[in-house]
Amino acid sequence: MILTAVAGVASLASAVLSANLAAKAQDYLDGRISEDAFLDANEIAPLVQLLSAGPLVAAGVFGVIWMYRLATNVRTLGRATTFAPIFAIFGWMLPPFLFILPLLILRELWKASYLDNPPSSNGWRASGENRLLYLWFVVYGVIPATLTAVSLESVFNAALNLDTDTRSIAEVTASMGGAELIIGGVFSVVSAVVWILLVKQFTARHVALTGER
Repeated sequence: MILTAVAGVASLASAVLSANLAAKAQDYLDGRISEDAFLDANEIAPLVQLLSAGPLVAAGVFGVIWMYRLATNVRTLGRATTFAPIFAIFGWMLPPFLFILPLLILRELWKASYLDNPPSSNGWRASGENRLLYLWFVVYGVIPATLTAVSLESVFNAALNLDTDTRSIAEVTASMGGAELIIGGVFSVVSAVVWILLVKQFTARHVALTGER
């Protein structure tokens, strides 16, 4: 949860710097700043983006381990889940890329962690939903994918005429769209908050089921 919070803040910072870089690229194209000023900004932003990827990757690894433990525990307790524990790992890598498979796995793990049910019974399948899970799916999967598609269209059109000169690079950079980047950064923070809440709720429900301390 700590790494998720750090990753969310780092993603927002990276988005702000990228939006600033896009604005500087447009300033350079319009003649408001020099080529050197644009190139200086173009050196800093990619470094920050690279550094911000560290907490995101680490949070992802811990998240996969956490899901795998949930999946193996409910199987050990006799819950005949549809998805094998291995899907808690590879479900994040398989298409479709809107994280539909992780959504379905988490949905089942929430139900399988239902306490008031005999271990070998399938009555847990009729237990209630965690609706926060669907909010996470929208803010983490659907909205970022939509914003990425909008940005990629502009970037692709600009890249068709890409050359090695600074002006061509600036045209591609400016086409990223500052507003889309900022919105994406804000939703990174929102999705991090929602994921932290989900982890707390899932963990509390699961600990009640397994008796872990």
